[in-house]
Amino acid sequence: MRTVNLTVLVTLSAAILGTGLAWLTIRTDLPSRRILKIVLPLPLVFPTFVGAAAFIRTLNPGGLANDLVEKIGIDKTLELHGLFGAWLVLTLFTYPYVYLPIAARLKNLPISLEESARLLGDSSWATFRKVILPQIASSLLAGSLLVFLYTISDFGAVQLMRYDTLTRAIESNYLARPPMAFALSLILLIFAGLVVLAERSVNRRLPEVKSRRVSQPMTYVLGRWKAAATALVGGTLLFAVLAPTMALVDWAADGLLRTQRGGRPLTIDPSKVIEATTNTLSSSIITGFVALMAVTPIAFLVGRYRVRI
Repeated sequence: MRTVNLTVLVTLSAAILGTGLAWLTIRTDLPSRRILKIVLPLPLVFPTFVGAAAFIRTLNPGGLANDLVEKIGIDKTLELHGLFGAWLVLTLFTYPYVYLPIAARLKNLPISLEESARLLGDSSWATFRKVILPQIASSLLAGSLLVFLYTISDFGAVQLMRYDTLTRAIESNYLARPPMAFALSLILLIFAGLVVLAERSVNRRLPEVKSRRVSQPMTYVLGRWKAAATALVGGTLLFAVLAPTMALVDWAADGLLRTQRGGRPLTIDPSKVIEATTNTLSSSIITGFVALMAVTPIAFLVGRYRVRI
């Protein structure tokens, strides 16, 4: 049930956040949209366990935020763990899985239906609900499914946030009690399979939308909502990009300055760093190429032949 609670919460929040950010950066007059389109997907760079470690470094006792709170005279210790901590970290680092497909679809929607809705008197929200949402529903479902599958299989964030899910139970049992770990893995697999089947079933019932590249997508004026929209985007970047980056920089500086503080000197072997970097790049490129070659014919067949198999 903890796994169900976490995955449902993360999927819903990532779907809402990713859709909202895509709408703001593609279809509104939000300032600095070109830069935001590049920056908003950056949380994908952080593995969730690195992001969780950065948040722990920032918010937990002894972290940057607690040091700042103490300096301004507030006697309260901040701590991030449990369901809320795992939900926050996973939401912030998985929303790009929804943001990217929604943004791509919004760029290619024909504007004729939206113009007709506005001419007939529908507000911006009514136009989004009646016209745009049905057209982006398949992309929303696909992105949400990615978030769900990522969350259900995540181990690093839930481990660091001390939140017991099936992945933690599998990890703690696979050496001492392999049959138990295998049984828990089957539960996880069945759960994921049921969700995939449900997504496919819903997706088949959605109306088929023909999209094409438009020269200029319809732009909506935010008006009095511009400040709130800017705050939402700025807060997302603050927590999803700037905060973990600052925590990692502080962590690195603490290690490099360890000698000056009387600690054991930090030794870095450049050859091992280069080797690890090369391994990361080569495995990423090879995996991406192999995945592309394997999935392309499958995607072609699925799109061409509407059969269950």
